[in-house]
Amino acid sequence: MFTSLLTYLFRMARELVKKYRTLHKRRNHIKQACEKALKAAWFKKDANKCRLREHSLVRIAEGLDGEIVQKATEFEDRLSLQGQANFRLRYPDSVNSCQIPSDVFSKENATYAVTTTKTIIELVEELSR
Repeated sequence: MFTSLLTYLFRMARELVKKYRTLHKRRNHIKQACEKALKAAWFKKDANKCRLREHSLVRIAEGLDGEIVQKATEFEDRLSLQGQANFRLRYPDSVNSCQIPSDVFSKENATYAVTTTKTIIELVEELSR
C-alpha cells in the first residue's frame, strides 16, 4: 500500500507541473505539486511520519534531507506563505476579493515557484535512487 501511495503522490506532483503548461495555470496549482513531492519523500523515508493533512511546505519537509528543507523554507519565505497565508495558493477564495492566486502573485514569483518545485521534485527523485 505504501509503495502505491508513494507512486501516486510522486506522479501527481510531476503531472501537476507538466499539466499546466502555461505559467498562468501553473501558478494556481504549483504549491500542491510541491506538497505531493514532499509527501512522496516522506513515504520513501518513513510513511508513518508523513503529515498527510499538513499543507505547510516547511512543516511537511521537517526531518527530510537538509537541501529539501532549505528549498521548502525558501519557497514559503519568498511567497510569504507562513501561517494562514499558506492557503493563498491552495484556495482561490482565501485571497483578496474574487482574485485567484495567479492574479495575486507576480510572474516573477510564479516562475520562482515553478523552478523551485521542479528542483524539489528532482531532489525527491534522487532519494529514490
